[in-house]
Amino acid sequence: MSDRRSIRAIAIGGVAAAALAMTAPVVAHAATDVSEPAEFTSAFVVTATADQVVSNDGVATPGQEGATGRFEYRVNADEEIICFAIRLTGVTGDYQSPAETATHIHEAAAGQPGPPRIAFPNPVDDGSGVRVSEGCLQGPFTTGVLDAQGVDTGEGFSLAELEANPAGFTSDAHTVDFTAGVVRGQLAQGALEVDEPDTFTSTLAVAATADQVIASDGSAAPGEEGATGDFQLRINADEEIVCYAITLTGVTGEYQSPAITATHVHEAAAGAAGPPRIAFPNPEGTGDERRSEGCLQGPFATGILSADGVDTGTGFSLAQLEADPAAFTGDSHTADFLPGVVRGQLEAVEAESASQAPAASEPAEAAPAAAADDDEAGAPVGIVVAIVAALAAIAVVAIVVVRRRSAKG
Repeated sequence: MSDRRSIRAIAIGGVAAAALAMTAPVVAHAATDVSEPAEFTSAFVVTATADQVVSNDGVATPGQEGATGRFEYRVNADEEIICFAIRLTGVTGDYQSPAETATHIHEAAAGQPGPPRIAFPNPVDDGSGVRVSEGCLQGPFTTGVLDAQGVDTGEGFSLAELEANPAGFTSDAHTVDFTAGVVRGQLAQGALEVDEPDTFTSTLAVAATADQVIASDGSAAPGEEGATGDFQLRINADEEIVCYAITLTGVTGEYQSPAITATHVHEAAAGAAGPPRIAFPNPEGTGDERRSEGCLQGPFATGILSADGVDTGTGFSLAQLEADPAAFTGDSHTADFLPGVVRGQLEAVEAESASQAPAASEPAEAAPAAAADDDEAGAPVGIVVAIVAALAAIAVVAIVVVRRRSAKG
């Protein structure tokens, strides 16, 4: 659940394959590149940093200074498929690892070493200095690393193990200069894209403007002049599902945020700063308007870590939004307006006014009038249609009879 990158693993396969050929032999039973499945059973995110790296004996061994990694996973445990979107920023040098690739999921708790369970295609430069790898793999998985018994450390691994204990797994990448790891971070369960539920427990809205934006220290930091944002959130707190329709108008430039995406709900009162709790897909579009729509189901993750090293979405419940909407704000961030391009406080609205408003091209009374006309005219129209159909059938029979007589003559 995260911004959708356009570079797929199939597009980078040639470069990745060349890189892998220099580091490890191809294993016959390695995971298979597959298409994205129709649905997923879970999602995970990782915020990887250099200071989380440890050596094989558990000693802190910082990676490359300033480097970061974002690992996003969507899992279909029933089919043993994991789809990945990996971005490494500030990483330099060649990859190096005794495994098939140098980019992994290890079974290892925070601060602990552990064996690799899945090896992913190494991210490659997308032309901007950011290294990217995306695609889907289907098990059984292999890593190319053998345990003490001579068995590949991926053998027998199931994605159900990730779902059962994501915090027990870490993601990393390794380079020549940082063989212990250039960046590393623990898996956190993230929001999953789902279908719209049948019912909602509340509807919330945000009218975001540039003049409501503040910096992290609470000082005014106006966003892009003239830009506005409309956030419509429909919530089913019982199922932890939020359906969103977000429209940004007058926003220019690229999105930028240390979070998974740059469009959020923060826990922050008006004029105050606060951590993000939900990260939404960034609105996209050409021209003056950008839009993003869909539904997410928690648990939620943002990719931002608290002082305790916990994702700021962890433990958040939609019931908190319903209990005090004004204590939360919606915003979006761009490269030119890092504190926020627009921002606004949440407020409760009537579900009918949000979801049943008539289309602009049709007056509100049109629908009831049409229904009345149907009720009154339905029976006569039906009779006329039946009579016409019967006459048409008689005419067809008559034509057939005439043709047959002509043929006999």
